[in-house]
Order: sequence, then structure tokens, then C-alpha cells
Amino acid sequence: MNRTLNLLDTTSKLLLAIWTGTLWMTAIAAQLIFSALNPNKALAGTVAGKLFTFVSYLGLVVCIFLLVLLIITNHKRFFKSVKVYFITLMIVLLSVNQFLLHAKITSIRAIPGYSAIPDLKSQFAFAHGLSVINFLVITLIATVLLTAILRKTR
Repeated sequence: MNRTLNLLDTTSKLLLAIWTGTLWMTAIAAQLIFSALNPNKALAGTVAGKLFTFVSYLGLVVCIFLLVLLIITNHKRFFKSVKVYFITLMIVLLSVNQFLLHAKITSIRAIPGYSAIPDLKSQFAFAHGLSVINFLVITLIATVLLTAILRKTR
């Protein structure tokens, strides 16, 4: 049993490290996509949207795995662990981004000429701005969590 828990612990650290790196790389890749596909912002937005969707679903899987592992290993002190709150917050933020903001952005983009309609353009800008801030917060929380976990293992 102890060996299995060690393997799960190592796996969780590896998954968190991979996903955190993916978050940072996605932020860089999004800028490169828009630069490379300029002036075709619609295509760049579609490609970047697919990338962010993948990263969001990956994050949800990783965070749920981490949360389940914490339940298994720290069931008596589960709610006393700061990691639980960080992970839960990331799950909430990822869900908001993927299921609310991304859905709103996608529905607005589906309307032909949305950028010429002031109300739709401002709704798009608002949802996109919230999504960017949300992604930045998720990235910072994942980085802090990974750093804390790796420091603890030294």
C-alpha cells in the first residue's frame, strides 16, 4: 500500500508539473498563433480557443486527480490542507472559463459580423478579458502550488 501511495504521489507531482508547464506554454503559444496568423484573427482565435479548451480539460483531470489523492492520503486532515483550497479554486476557475466564458465567447463569435455590433463587441471583450484574467490566476496558483509541493519534498 505504501509503495502504491508513493507512486501516486510521484505521479501527481509529475502531472502537476506537466500541466503547469502547459499553462505557461499555452500563454506563449497564443501570442505566437495570433502573430503568425495575422491578419486572420478569426482563424487565430479558433486555433487558440482549441488550445485553451484542451488545457482546461487537462487541468480539470489533473486537479480532480490531485483532490482524490488528497482525500485518500489526508482524509482525517483533508480540510486543514491549504492544497485542497488551491486545487478546488482551480477547478472552479477552470470550470468558469471552460463552461461559461468560453461558451459565451464561442456563441458571440458564431454571429456573423459580431465585431461590427457594438453591444456584441463589448460583450466579447468583457468575456475575453475575464477569461484572460482567470487563466492568469489559474497559472499563478498552479505555479505556487507546484513550487510549494516541490520545496516540501526536498
